[in-house]
Amino acid sequence: MEGDLYSPSLSGEQIEETKSYNLSSLFVVAALGQLVAISALGLQNAIWLKVKKKVLYTLLSIISVLFILKFFLIYAYTHQMIDIERSTYRLMGSVMAIVCFAAVYNLLKGSFNLHVSTKGDTKSLVVPGIIWCITSVAVEMILIITISLI
Repeated sequence: MEGDLYSPSLSGEQIEETKSYNLSSLFVVAALGQLVAISALGLQNAIWLKVKKKVLYTLLSIISVLFILKFFLIYAYTHQMIDIERSTYRLMGSVMAIVCFAAVYNLLKGSFNLHVSTKGDTKSLVVPGIIWCITSVAVEMILIITISLI
């Protein structure tokens, strides 16, 4: 009987494995890469952690609102509807990315803590972070050029 006590109760087929980046490392991506980078990595992390649909939809809603605000900011800045300096414009974009990070962090914190307590490993964020930061800058440049032509 004691041999059965130590045998695993779940087989590998019944366990849904999760993956995750380190949530606190996403702050660096938010600070450097703007909104596209943190949105992409945050959503990927949410899918990897297999969060509930309610949490995923909440995250998508917040990201959508921030993207709409970003479009309005770009439009107002490129058409000189608001009188701000370029550094202030960049700061506002970084603030939006940090707000997105705060939403990602707070919504995924419970699932991430469960993942770390059961499995313990996290994926490296260096290569995906660099790729998404570069992609984010390219997407923002395309948006600025496109919206300024409207």
